[in-house]
Amino acid sequence: MKLDKRKSSALDMDFEPNHLYYGDCLDVMHSWPSKSVDLIYVQPPSNSNVTASGPQGENIRQPDRELNTFTDMWTWTDKAEQRLKRLQHTTHPVERAIRASAIVLKHTDMLAYITYMAERLTQMKRILKPTGAIYVHCDSTASHYLKQIMDVLFGPKNYRNEIIWCPTGGRVRWYNSNSKNFSESRETILFYGMPKHQFKACYEPDPHAEKRYQHVDEHNRRFTLMPLWRSPSMDSRPNLNFEWRGYVNPHPSGWIMTKDNLERLYQDGRIYIKNDRPYRIRYMDEDKGKLVSNVWTDINQLHGINTEFPDFPPQKPLALLERILNASSNEGNLVLDPFCGYGTTVEAGLKLRRQIIGIDTSMLALDVINTVRLLGKYPSLPIKGFHPFFESDRHTSVQQMHSPRQQFPIDFEPANSEKDIEIIYQLKDAFHNDFKAFSHLVKKERYQFQDWAVQQIGMIPNRRKSSDGNIDGAGELVDAPYDNYQKIALAQVKSGKSTNWKADIERFCYTLDSENAAYGVFITLHPIGAKSPAHKIVEQLGNITVGNKTYPRLQLWSVEEFYVNGTRPNLPPLVDPYMN
Repeated sequence: MKLDKRKSSALDMDFEPNHLYYGDCLDVMHSWPSKSVDLIYVQPPSNSNVTASGPQGENIRQPDRELNTFTDMWTWTDKAEQRLKRLQHTTHPVERAIRASAIVLKHTDMLAYITYMAERLTQMKRILKPTGAIYVHCDSTASHYLKQIMDVLFGPKNYRNEIIWCPTGGRVRWYNSNSKNFSESRETILFYGMPKHQFKACYEPDPHAEKRYQHVDEHNRRFTLMPLWRSPSMDSRPNLNFEWRGYVNPHPSGWIMTKDNLERLYQDGRIYIKNDRPYRIRYMDEDKGKLVSNVWTDINQLHGINTEFPDFPPQKPLALLERILNASSNEGNLVLDPFCGYGTTVEAGLKLRRQIIGIDTSMLALDVINTVRLLGKYPSLPIKGFHPFFESDRHTSVQQMHSPRQQFPIDFEPANSEKDIEIIYQLKDAFHNDFKAFSHLVKKERYQFQDWAVQQIGMIPNRRKSSDGNIDGAGELVDAPYDNYQKIALAQVKSGKSTNWKADIERFCYTLDSENAAYGVFITLHPIGAKSPAHKIVEQLGNITVGNKTYPRLQLWSVEEFYVNGTRPNLPPLVDPYMN
């Protein structure tokens, strides 16, 4: 993973395809050139109280990965008030639509969402090419309000469709049945194409094709017969009234094509004579299928064993994004997803040979795109922007962090310095490109390696590098374990080889017990040998139970295994330490 090494702010991000960007898409897009993007797919967090699954498959409240962004988007606050004032300025393109929305919605959470999206959609309109298109995947409670904003920005004549996606195939979800209302089984996607946008029709397989292609030729190809004469009810066409190989349409409507084209079909073996009348042969394997309408019932939501990206639901199926990209972009076109999450659009774009840009406010999500989703399929994408952990003006004290101070051990001081950012980026770059070079860098920068390693498992590094009580990283569990342990997770990192792994791990176990921590992860650069007595200690320490799942209280994890196989520890979910 390559990251931009310039110490710039989110407001100064170069426009570069095939990159991921960390930050608010409004800030990221601000300095980008106008008319530069071919296709935009937008799916911001919806106003839903459903339960979602976190990075380790545990149930947590949605959306867990960036609570601040969700709050800004869906809560009426002072920030929303300021947005409203900006958008109501007479020079703003959505001013009249926003004033109308404010009259209807007043100062509600829905108006906060509409103003949030209006600012960002304004930037998206600016960067969209005259040949471009935008798809906005939105909550059914907000789609009609958003359409007003989009009509003003993109023009009502450029509205193409309201796509109704039925992720359950039109069937009622068993867990969403409601005898008092019609049950929800659909989602809304608003599609706008700019005046010069060239839409490409989409097709789906026809399940009844064999009934229509009832004939079989000597090569076992199924075919049907298409008329070559225009029907008697059609107007007379003197230019298409002719004799061809002894055949003449008895009606003045004539043939459906010219004599030259008829002869060409005949020479190609595509004419079939039946009941002394010529027909055109149409083969089933050449049929594109059924034309797709704006109601999509053939792409199901992912769940259970059908999940394409199992550790990080909820997610949209690749087939959904592939259909959108195929319909409104070509190979080499630039596709933007301003709320890319765990990267379904990113993977679909790379698969279909598009250039791609993804933006998200969660560094974890962006890192997972490279280290999990794209791993072994496509090269990782460089990341531009900075995690708040590296910003000098934020999180300068423990009290500013989401986690309360009492949840951290005495010997732990959350790192907040920016001084090692260059080396951290070098480690990320080397890890995703050359493990040998990465190992050499680790030997020189072992403290920075500690910081990098604990971040890979969702913990925050310890600023104390000596007298640290065997604690190199710590985190807070989302849910308390059932075994009367504290909601603390600890990590220790060893960058070199050891002559006695058993003794090293025993010291770490003593730390776990003294802090009454729920679990610990012992991280090494290379795997500890299978015959080492260290593995016996892991077994003796037993398990913990969080929610309805059981986890080892101590896990050994090597970065080399992570590099080769993408292997991560099996851990219960942690609170994001970088959220206020």
